[in-house]
Amino acid sequence: MQLFYAPDIMPPLYALGEEESKHCVRVLRLRRGGRIHITDGRGNLFCCEITDAVADAVAAMNQTYVNDLKKTGSFDKAAQAKALNGAISAAIKSLSSDALDYIKRISGGDTVGYLTTRIQAQIDHNKTAKAAQQ
Repeated sequence: MQLFYAPDIMPPLYALGEEESKHCVRVLRLRRGGRIHITDGRGNLFCCEITDAVADAVAAMNQTYVNDLKKTGSFDKAAQAKALNGAISAAIKSLSSDALDYIKRISGGDTVGYLTTRIQAQIDHNKTAKAAQQ
């Protein structure tokens, strides 16, 4: 069991700080879907699943917006831009302030640009995976 300490954990969503996140990915080699446990030091233990804010935002936007427009043949450039902005907004809302600070630092302050690139890469990955299944 991988145990982390987070006195400020507020379920249902919690983002580990930069050092803990690096430890999960680089040392423990955990990936999306992996499980860790977090304690708040007050007797509460939370079983948590590792998620990817960008992948989750893209999936949510596809389910709630994109798929319906594609069915009606009205997924034009304006709709694509709206979907991208929605995915960016959803990703930002799901990230902790520590995660947002980290993205700002590594992207030279261009959080939206960083997320746009990650979202486009996730969309390409989804298309490739779907094509491989067919």
